[in-house]
Parts: sequence; structure tokens; C-alpha cells
Amino acid sequence: MEKYKSDILINLFKKDNRISGFSSDFHIKENILYVKNFHQDVFAFNIEHNRLKWQFTSNWIFRERDTVDEGRTSRSLIYDDNVIYTVNKVQHSTAADVYAFDANTGRILGRRHIEAGASPGRLSASNRNIYVSSNDGRVHAMSKRNLYPVWDVPVRGRVLGALVPYEGRVYAGTQAGGIIGLDEKTGKRVYYYPTRHPIPGTPAIEDGIIYFATNGGSIHAVRLPEDHTSASTDGKN
Repeated sequence: MEKYKSDILINLFKKDNRISGFSSDFHIKENILYVKNFHQDVFAFNIEHNRLKWQFTSNWIFRERDTVDEGRTSRSLIYDDNVIYTVNKVQHSTAADVYAFDANTGRILGRRHIEAGASPGRLSASNRNIYVSSNDGRVHAMSKRNLYPVWDVPVRGRVLGALVPYEGRVYAGTQAGGIIGLDEKTGKRVYYYPTRHPIPGTPAIEDGIIYFATNGGSIHAVRLPEDHTSASTDGKN
């Protein structure tokens, strides 16, 4: 019977109890592993030398139960152009904070507070902006690095997956049923495809075709129009 070997790469929790409970997406770039834990702390580990490179410690009170929306902590962490972006739920609050960290040093480059909280905090990046949806049914676009607000617009139904950039637009499925397409520069809706059931996940786009699944148990493949303005019904989101 074949035996599988497993090596413990990082084992620092005995020195610091907060270095545990890793629950986020992982990202590895040039031998640096980036990850976030349940307490919304962010870590960069050097996997070549098995040591901690930098750590961001949130205001989350260790071992204190969250009294608002317990379990809604965000797991989203993305890397883009030497910057780590995360969404951190604020303990005892419905709010969330989007952070931008210098990937080399951990220095905070930008912070954006979303009072309504992130829903559920799935970040994405395009060549232009950083995107996240909020619990009040809005989509937020922020500038890269400093996270200055670019636009935020209401949409029909909450967005639970990440927004997908494609050719100057960003697309997402909504809980109200339907695929929306928003202009990257303005947030104006330029596309809408209705569905009978909610869309819980993140779509994929390849060669002008958007792929997604609905809660009704079906998988769809829809070709996007070349002229997106013709697909807009009323210019509203």
C-alpha cells in the first residue's frame, strides 16, 4: 500500500495563538504564501525558509464571540500587481473593510469601509478597478492600491459570487435571477440576461460566452452581444 508523506510547512501557532484558524483563499507568488485566518488577520509566509515574512493583525478580539452575523467572516484574498487585497468583516458589526497591502512589506496602501458589509466578500480585479458586492444589493468599484471609490450602484438582487471582468465590463449573477453586465468606467448597466432562478456562484467567460449555474439545477452558456449597449433595456441597474 502506497504511503503518502505530508510535511508541516509552517508551525508557528505555539508561539502566537493568532497564527491559526486559516480559512481564506491561498495565494502563492515567488515563494511567498499569502493567507488570512478567521480573525481576519493577514499573513505572508516565506515557504522557502519556512518563516513569517509579515503579519497584519486586525482589531478582532481573540477568543471573543462575534455578536453580529456570526460566521460571516470573509475568506476572500486576491493578489494583483504586487498588492494583496482582502475583505475583513468588522467584529460585532454588519460592516466590512476592504484592504490593500503591499505584498512585499505588508504596508497598508488603502482601506475602504463598507457599512452594509460585503456579500459575501468575493473580491475581483480588472485592469482598471477592484470590485466587491455588499449586503444591501450594491456593487462597489474602487481604484487599485489606494481603494478610492470609483462608483457604487444598486443591482437587482444581491451578488454572492465574484464579479468577472471582460472587455471593459464586469459581469455577475444575482440572487434575484439574472446576469448583469456593468460598464467598468461608470457602473452603468449595459447588459441583462434574466433567469428563472437565483445564480449563487461566479460565472466564467470564454470567447464571448458566459457560463453559469442556477439554483434550479441547470448550467447555462449564453453568448454575449458584441454591441453591449443594444442589450441594455433602460439604462438602470
